[in-house]
Amino acid sequence: MKRVAGLAAGLLAMVGCVDAAPAAAKRADLALVKVSAGPMSVTPGGSVRVADTVRNRGAAKARATRLGYFLSKDARRGGADLRLSGQRKVKAVRVGKRARGARRLVVPASTPAGAYRLIACADATRKVKERNERNNCRAAVGVFRVTGGGFAGPEGVLPTPVAASSPSLPGGAPGPATSFPLTPSPLKVTQSLAADRSATQTMYGGFENSMSVTAADGTTYTLTLPQNALLSAQDVTMTPVAAVAGNPLNQGLVGAVQLEPHGLQLQKPAVLTIEAPQEGALEEQTGFLYHQGGHDFHLFPLAPERRLTLRPMHFATVGVGLATDRATALARVPARTTAQLEHVVSESARERRLQAIGPAARAALGPAAVFPAYFDGVVRPKLTAAETNDALAREAIAEALNWAKNAELAGLENDPEYDKRRTEMYDRITKVLRNAVEHAYTGCVDQHELEWAVRLASLARIAAVNGFDLGDVQDKLERCLRFEVDFESRMTATDGWTAPDGRTYDLDAVWHVRSLDLIIDITTLGAKPISWAEFNYEGLNTYPCGDDPPLHSYSRGVATKPGNLQALLSLDLNPRDAPPAGEPAPPPPDDYLQLLFTQPKETYRHWNEGCSNPYEPSDDEQSRWSDMFNHFHNGEFPFKVRIDRQAQVGDLLESKTWTDEEDTGTGRKTEFSTLDLWHKPQP
Repeated sequence: MKRVAGLAAGLLAMVGCVDAAPAAAKRADLALVKVSAGPMSVTPGGSVRVADTVRNRGAAKARATRLGYFLSKDARRGGADLRLSGQRKVKAVRVGKRARGARRLVVPASTPAGAYRLIACADATRKVKERNERNNCRAAVGVFRVTGGGFAGPEGVLPTPVAASSPSLPGGAPGPATSFPLTPSPLKVTQSLAADRSATQTMYGGFENSMSVTAADGTTYTLTLPQNALLSAQDVTMTPVAAVAGNPLNQGLVGAVQLEPHGLQLQKPAVLTIEAPQEGALEEQTGFLYHQGGHDFHLFPLAPERRLTLRPMHFATVGVGLATDRATALARVPARTTAQLEHVVSESARERRLQAIGPAARAALGPAAVFPAYFDGVVRPKLTAAETNDALAREAIAEALNWAKNAELAGLENDPEYDKRRTEMYDRITKVLRNAVEHAYTGCVDQHELEWAVRLASLARIAAVNGFDLGDVQDKLERCLRFEVDFESRMTATDGWTAPDGRTYDLDAVWHVRSLDLIIDITTLGAKPISWAEFNYEGLNTYPCGDDPPLHSYSRGVATKPGNLQALLSLDLNPRDAPPAGEPAPPPPDDYLQLLFTQPKETYRHWNEGCSNPYEPSDDEQSRWSDMFNHFHNGEFPFKVRIDRQAQVGDLLESKTWTDEEDTGTGRKTEFSTLDLWHKPQP
């Protein structure tokens, strides 16, 4: 394949592999092209499920092997790495084929607490002589934490917190705590979705977005995301919930809706309104939220207005139920610390909404004591740890912003204790961001992994939308977010047939294009011509002419006119909640390279010879390469190539090849197209 140079992509615009020349020796080459794991936080002796894909990129079949799994401090396989208990058997892999599988592994009980990278290695017992032994191992995306039962910190773990004594709410349930985190006793429910009522819409960070769905009973759910709630464009799905089994609210369900992607973190609270035919008594209305799979059901504050309004800072399943007794629900403390805060302040938010208690009682039940205690027990320790551990940055910042937004929604903007801690929060977040940006920039330039580029861009956007000054972050972005794309496509067509009346038709054609120096800067969508590497078209129709010589009708390709290829790299910058141990991991981000083609054209000359027809030359223009590409790709335009971060090899982010062949009955059409996406940062 001929190399195509240059795509430089700046992210703020918002914006099958083909092997190199075959090695001389006929050897196999087992490459670990994908690995994912979950949960990403376990205690020593716990288990983790790892899924992976091995591909044979060599020129010979690879015999049966075994995969090994390790915990590493630096994402590189080394002698000091800790081996996880268990291996996965891999059957023999033919040339160009993949072997996928999954295995549950055990973290040894002696494993020290701390932050690791989980590595999978093909042919761990070295049974196969390979042409390249350097691509056998790959680290799963993200930090794998061994917590020891506590909360992971930069040097190990912080002690597991124990709930302090706290006042009681009506019914004897726990009230506003004087210290956090609380000892969890999480509740899991089971939901039934009305999938046929689901709706998906692309929502953007640059302006306010709204979308709605309506359940079968007429309940309408409207989701509004304010400007800058999102860091990048996101496909959002809303699905009404038909039923919630195990719901502790004793008078039933008013309505609930699942918001996806699960765990999506917002920079500003969403506004979810519910309009139901039967909303129940005002004093019984109770907000709630739970996560993917029904995990961590807890009470959630309703906004102080008559209509049913909730303002979540992250995507989950959000709804309203009816309860005359909330003690059972209040007694079940969720596992997530953010959920604990929402859970504890929900009752005081309810009292505020009802406006049914006096000032003295309101002070006792209100949030004034809760938010400082939560900052001291949760937010400050997480920010402190993240000041020197960049892996904790986005989680700590999300925790802090969630705290601040909920405090403001509770009416504490002018509270002196809140104001003092908010000032401290901004100072600490600035330190966290500067440290994390520097690490992400260094990782982006030195290690090439797309994850570093995404993290850097995400941190920069978090700083921008929340007003943090990070100095030269724009320059770092431009140096990090530079990419190169190689695109080449060769189409062929052959045909030949004879009709009953003696007419014959023969065709031999090649359309071969490529794109050079495709560049995108940080504000515009770049475009460059599709040049012609090869173009050949020879067609001949022969018609009988009785006693005269036959008529030969010739068609020949004589010239080309380039079209344009445009490219846009779209990366998902929106962080996701980190689930507690034992809960499902969030889905992978949706990153893609989008290609847009304007049609290159070919000029064809036609003339006749023989019979009694004179020489009649004529020219016409057609777009046969574009038509063939569109045919083989089912009209999927703009054409998107999904980027699998876990399949990255060095600075090669994604490599695709499309081969297709179609038998027309009298001939054949073929496609051989390739695309490589490279990361080319500037040091």
